[in-house]
Amino acid sequence: RTLHETGVDPAGIIFEITESAAVVDATDSARMLTELARMGCRIALDDFGTGYSSLSYLTQLPIHGIKIDRSFLTDAPGNQESEALIAAISAMARALRLSTTVEGIESQAQLQFLQSLGLNRLQGYFFSKPIDSVAMTRLLETGLPDEKFQH
Repeated sequence: RTLHETGVDPAGIIFEITESAAVVDATDSARMLTELARMGCRIALDDFGTGYSSLSYLTQLPIHGIKIDRSFLTDAPGNQESEALIAAISAMARALRLSTTVEGIESQAQLQFLQSLGLNRLQGYFFSKPIDSVAMTRLLETGLPDEKFQH
């Protein structure tokens, strides 16, 4: 109803749902997410790999993307296991044609590691601390951050 009333293009909306929320009632979640996808909205699984990870959900639900939780990045680069998990999740998502966002980038080394894997949807304090709508509007309008914008 809100999409209809506002005239917002649904293609510009990404609903992020955690794995654990998606599996509480998988049948109902699948129905609701499928309806949102039919309207043109995109669906991303947030905190991927930290909840009730069932790879079958990636094909059973109308998922367009995943968000790799920051907990996987804490020890990377430099920890072989962490690096391997991020690379494996990234490769799996690529093979399933899912967009991949990585959360929690806090250093240049992490940025370079993720870019070496071909990942370019990145979030974290390395780029900016959270900013309010006024600061975001200023940034979008002028391209110049205000004092709340970090880095």
